[in-house]
Amino acid sequence: MKFILILSFIAFVEANSAFYDDIRARQLLSIAAGGFAKDPAIYVRKTFSDTNWKILEQDSVFNEKLKGNLTYYSIINDVKREIIVVFAADEPKNQDTLTGMLKYNDDPHDFKNYGNVHNLFYDLETQIWHFVHKIIAYKDYHSYSVTYTGYSIGGAVATLAAMQTVADNLRESSHITLITFGEPRVGNLIFANSVDRELPNIFRITHRGDPIVHLPPCLSNGKYSCTTNEPQAPHHHGTEIFYDNDMRYNADYLRCTYNDEDANCSNGLQDGGQNFVDHEYYFQVSCFLRE
Repeated sequence: MKFILILSFIAFVEANSAFYDDIRARQLLSIAAGGFAKDPAIYVRKTFSDTNWKILEQDSVFNEKLKGNLTYYSIINDVKREIIVVFAADEPKNQDTLTGMLKYNDDPHDFKNYGNVHNLFYDLETQIWHFVHKIIAYKDYHSYSVTYTGYSIGGAVATLAAMQTVADNLRESSHITLITFGEPRVGNLIFANSVDRELPNIFRITHRGDPIVHLPPCLSNGKYSCTTNEPQAPHHHGTEIFYDNDMRYNADYLRCTYNDEDANCSNGLQDGGQNFVDHEYYFQVSCFLRE
């Protein structure tokens, strides 16, 4: 496996020194895709040879702003003492419709004093959290590590769920992992900094010309970067893992640690390099398809 490590400030790199596992990320994308399936158990069996993984709970809520369902399901491995929580949103399959839904945040919400977040993501997480809380807070699972994952809007909800887990003191930060795919900007710069501070084990995976990862638009600082002088402006949390290719097995990737909006990674393809197909396909899997 080849990769390029972009080094900058030593303190920032040390704060984002969690090990990125490409194979693990591919497994989680498969599990995230399972959230769009009629039977997620099919994806669990297909993804893990370890038969100790099993579905713990599955539920969904309808959201008026989304005009669709947000599905949540969790899987558990009692041997590994691990829980994986997946979020999948019935988002529009049309680029213009999805862009219109995510482009503006006219009614930002403060999230647990961590900063303001997009009102759609706030609503979705608020609706689904009681299902998640029931599992994460269950006394028999207190020692289990938790991994949150999701694709696109589901990834944004996963980020909020991970932060709420910290806010509610349900897990130590070291026992929480957050890995998202094609995630839009969840909140403002204050929130992004809060995520970076509270969650050491986070990876935000992006694919080539995926346009959705650039929404809502940040305030530009030059051609390819976002300003850090406006705390209320939309901003990504780190650490970005950028695949500037078709994401097949053994594909190269960049671990982008110059800053959370690294001009060397997906931000560098904003000029004419965007392609909605790159949002639909991660690791050559379409999360838009249902079985």
